[in-house]
Amino acid sequence: MDCLFYTINDIAMILNVSHVQAEKIVREMNKRMADEGYNVIRGKINKGYFWDSIYISKNHEYYEGLGF
Repeated sequence: MDCLFYTINDIAMILNVSHVQAEKIVREMNKRMADEGYNVIRGKINKGYFWDSIYISKNHEYYEGLGF
């Protein structure tokens, strides 16, 4: 089964940011999700919510892997 969540390390690698910055991003996204009534897992973010929350160009290599 394919994992439904990204970890902080995944986010740091995808966005090419530091671990500290990735933690901040995940924390902010988790807060938004909690405010919307979703259950959250500390230190992880739902893959779909992550991609919906950031802009990604259709020409980007990650875009093709998302199944759009």
